[in-house]
Amino acid sequence: MPGAKMSVPPAAEPGDHELVRRALAREPDVFRTIMTRYNQRLYRLARAILRDDAEAEDALQEAWLRAFSRLESFRGDSALATWLSRIVINEALGRLRKKRRRATTVVHGCCMATCSWSGSCVRSAMHGAAACA
Repeated sequence: MPGAKMSVPPAAEPGDHELVRRALAREPDVFRTIMTRYNQRLYRLARAILRDDAEAEDALQEAWLRAFSRLESFRGDSALATWLSRIVINEALGRLRKKRRRATTVVHGCCMATCSWSGSCVRSAMHGAAACA
């Protein structure tokens, strides 16, 4: 058909092993490619666990740093998305654990004490003691 343009099929996107190989070779644009491909999925995962936008962004940033610094440990037994997801999950769950352990303020009469959930002042507050042990 005269004047008709033939469409050229897009080049196949590189697979996980190829992306990792190129990233380990420090090719400049491959990190952007990996992040573009997986960032939305990983952010949603962090956000679902943490239920806080800013905390999810921080967790994802830390997870990216962890992933790229340990990229040589990617064995390829699972998909890159699965490996990255596990790193994000671990980071998000670690942040939740820290938040639970974080000091809470308990009021004892006129004094305030900062205690962990397992701290003795929490127990002493339940037993009516006026100060932390």
